[in-house]
Amino acid sequence: MSDVREGLSLVKLIEKTLYKNDELLNTRNATEVSWVGVALYRKWQGIDLRRISLKCKNSKNVLQELSSNAERTIVEFKRTTNDFLTDNPLNWPSNVIAANSMYRICQTILLSCQEGKEQTADGLFERLSVMIADILAACFTNLARVIITKCHSNAIEEREKSVHEAFLLLGKTGQILELLQRQEWPSLDHDKAAYIDEWRASFLQSNDNPLTSSTSSDEAAKSAISNAEQITVMAE
Repeated sequence: MSDVREGLSLVKLIEKTLYKNDELLNTRNATEVSWVGVALYRKWQGIDLRRISLKCKNSKNVLQELSSNAERTIVEFKRTTNDFLTDNPLNWPSNVIAANSMYRICQTILLSCQEGKEQTADGLFERLSVMIADILAACFTNLARVIITKCHSNAIEEREKSVHEAFLLLGKTGQILELLQRQEWPSLDHDKAAYIDEWRASFLQSNDNPLTSSTSSDEAAKSAISNAEQITVMAE
């Protein structure tokens, strides 16, 4: 839990630096509200996670229960809302965004169970841990850009504070940056690298090119994108 909390704090910083127009405001709110509920109260949207773990026979049943509750939230929202703005999931209320993500994550892992993978509780936990790690790794590839951006703050009155924050961030994430440099990532410009859809498009283009070879580093990066897609907030 502490590692995820630390990772989310860096994700929040990256998003606030790169997305100045608050296009992900509702998504960030959904993350913060959900995390507070889980970390402090062991609840997710009113569901007692301790109680559900005792009620269900195994981890698979827990996922099915969470998926069903999340699906009901989404269906009810779509049934009672006709605003055209809701066509874009980024405009959804925080609880619906969180429910949509929970539903997609649970369904992805349950699909693995149906295919005979991760049948045990340890296997499911490993699968979830890898998904979280891959998604955070994809996001952390933007850390260098965030540090540079903070060092080039235009407002003089904010520059000293911004540069100080950049140095603190560099010291805090130095090991992460070093690990990321050992991997091969898509050749995207800075603006595109901030969007998971651009990563996906890059890999699809590479897959369509028969002359493009695949390395172990490529596969690791593709894994990050594949897992990140599972929690990208999208309409069904």
